[in-house]
Amino acid sequence: MKKVIASAVVLCLVLSGVSSGQPAKSKIFKKLMADKLVSAQKLLEGLAVKDFVKLSDNAQELLRISATEEWVAIKTPKYQAFTPSFATPPTRS
Repeated sequence: MKKVIASAVVLCLVLSGVSSGQPAKSKIFKKLMADKLVSAQKLLEGLAVKDFVKLSDNAQELLRISATEEWVAIKTPKYQAFTPSFATPPTRS
């Protein structure tokens, strides 16, 4: 469970860093950014209150957003460097 939480936090941090290098060029992209913000806030709320269902649901939503055609169009070096770390499911040790 700790790895799921850690992956969710990394996912939030990576997705929040992507937006700084890309201007919002379309209504679709702006909506994705707003959806990302809502999901990240709910994910952090789930983490704070140990609601693992909320945490998991919103981590999945962030992954869904990151897989959309509009989001995939973001090709900054920073995004590409961190993509594998949050797109790969955590392994159990």
